[in-house]
Amino acid sequence: MAEIRRVEAADTARVAAEIARLKRAVWPEERAEVVYLAAALVQPDRCTVVAEADGALVGFADGFLTLAEDGSRRWELDLLAVDPVHQGRGLGRALVLACTEAGRDFDADFARALIRAS
Repeated sequence: MAEIRRVEAADTARVAAEIARLKRAVWPEERAEVVYLAAALVQPDRCTVVAEADGALVGFADGFLTLAEDGSRRWELDLLAVDPVHQGRGLGRALVLACTEAGRDFDADFARALIRAS
């Protein structure tokens, strides 16, 4: 079973490299630059949660805080990926729940996610 946890500053470099690897596996057409990912992971208004199994990152979800037009605090679930080998085991659902919980810690009034259907 995979462990779901929040990314901490101490493991940013390792996690950024693993997220880049996973992004390439799930979305080969997307950019996945480790330097950019590492910088994003430490932003104060965002939270990344990861799923790890047997010492490897097998999924992640990333969210950040924004303001809606009416000034309410909105948690944006930005990215969600699960390694194709580990799909179908409930990891995506667990990652969404953990990332949404992080939004509560940021005092978000509501959460949203934009879904690419393909």
